[in-house]
Amino acid sequence: MFLERWAPVSIILLSWIGVLFVGLLTREPMIGDEVTHYYLAVTQSHDLSTPTISAEIPVNHGGQEVRNYPHVFLWHYLAAVVFRITGGSFFAVQIMQSLFWLQALVYSWLLFKSDDRGSVGVLVYLVVLASLPACLIFSVAFYQDVPAIAQLIASFYYLRKRRLAFSVIFILFALSIKETIVVMVPAYFGVMLYAYPWKEYRWKTVTRMGIVAVVFFAYFVMAVGLFIHLGQKYYPYAKVLPYIQKMGVNVRQIEECLGHEKQPPGTTVPVYTRKKIHKQQVANNPGDVRNPVNLLIYGGGLFWLTAGLGVVMVLPRLSQRETILGWSWVWAGCGIWYISFTAWFMRTAPDVRFFLPGVPLLLISMAELDSWLPRKRIWLPILISLAVIQSVIVLGKTYQLRHVKPGVISAIEFLKQHPPTPNRVFMYPEGNYRLFPCPHEWYMGHDRLRDFWKAGRDQRLAILQEMEVGAIVVKKWLVAPIDKDMNNLGVYPDFFVKDIARDRRFIMIYENPDITIYSVPFPGQVGANNSAGAAQP
Repeated sequence: MFLERWAPVSIILLSWIGVLFVGLLTREPMIGDEVTHYYLAVTQSHDLSTPTISAEIPVNHGGQEVRNYPHVFLWHYLAAVVFRITGGSFFAVQIMQSLFWLQALVYSWLLFKSDDRGSVGVLVYLVVLASLPACLIFSVAFYQDVPAIAQLIASFYYLRKRRLAFSVIFILFALSIKETIVVMVPAYFGVMLYAYPWKEYRWKTVTRMGIVAVVFFAYFVMAVGLFIHLGQKYYPYAKVLPYIQKMGVNVRQIEECLGHEKQPPGTTVPVYTRKKIHKQQVANNPGDVRNPVNLLIYGGGLFWLTAGLGVVMVLPRLSQRETILGWSWVWAGCGIWYISFTAWFMRTAPDVRFFLPGVPLLLISMAELDSWLPRKRIWLPILISLAVIQSVIVLGKTYQLRHVKPGVISAIEFLKQHPPTPNRVFMYPEGNYRLFPCPHEWYMGHDRLRDFWKAGRDQRLAILQEMEVGAIVVKKWLVAPIDKDMNNLGVYPDFFVKDIARDRRFIMIYENPDITIYSVPFPGQVGANNSAGAAQP
């Protein structure tokens, strides 16, 4: 009885409490783009009657930075409602985010045991899923991946139970939180065929699939129309637009109709008129899977151990019919479809979190196979112990990521007392960028960063002077090698840092274990720079 009921409940509650506790220990988000997500919700809370896709982010050098986020925004709108009704409580938004993780765990449990699988398999599944580093990190941080996964798993659970209306509602919620869930739509129809087999339902199956297809089509039309009205392109629509145009469809006429009003060519409709809309920022990718170490960091050792043991257990049983049929393999197929398609589609920016929606589904079959291993009384307690250790480490690291490093605080204080001239720094825009007392530049006019890396020393200096950058702030934990195509825009290439250190025109004016600051010479300042000394904390 304990293994079947109370052990899974205990795992779910402990994981959720851990995520909630770590989230509530911090006062504001600091991990990469979650700053944008949080302040988009805050901006939306100013006026709930009109959807917005811009975030007004307060910065310490005065005023606000406005960023566009032209993607689906149900999470942001829900967070805005919570923020509004709680009187502007950050903690309330954090609780809301943690509840999505609780929802994901509960529906994952219900989906796994919907076919009366053994109690050991349930424990393996929940232990591995609840300790998965990527899920824990993005359950604390304000990213939309885990909330979307929660709706997707709920949708598949209700589809498995043949409660089609609930299933469609939840997958529409998922599509409204994270538009990449559109990748799962073809697999969703495949699951429908398995849930409503042709031999049993025949034309009822065709009718159901037709109705669902119409609902999806209506949703996509409304989404396209809404984004056109906001002066943007709905991401899935933007990807299929070239193929639509090749078919000879008059796209402009359709867009004018969906947008509800004619717009002169080349113009857009501002979505949030109180502030000037800045151009969209390039996204930060915290877990590029082209770096193999990220597969271990975000996947965790238990996931890969479970996957390896699952392969070992399934190979001798491939000839057995019951091994290759059943719902667990339907879910595995959905997971493989999502991960494979995403890997192909996102091959130029394969971030770990983009693959997450397929992982809980794939993990079902892996955990079921692992439950066949003998001597469960020996390895199951070891697995649970390792999961606890892994979860504590990951949540501790998440807590650290959410806080500003002491060295960064010291660097901020130094720049307050010794502002560079011009008062702008070249610096990677993690969440802490808004705490610096001066504006930052990273993408070099949005699209010139790769050219900046490739440039020679003199050209680099000319670009920095053109962008009116007075100092270079190097975050030492982000210095790393970069591939020849320079696709990773989230690090300081090691060769760049070495070049700056060797170039006598750039004077190191400050250094601590976390930060190094170099002054950028401008005409008439070289002599002054050469006489300057490096400050130490």
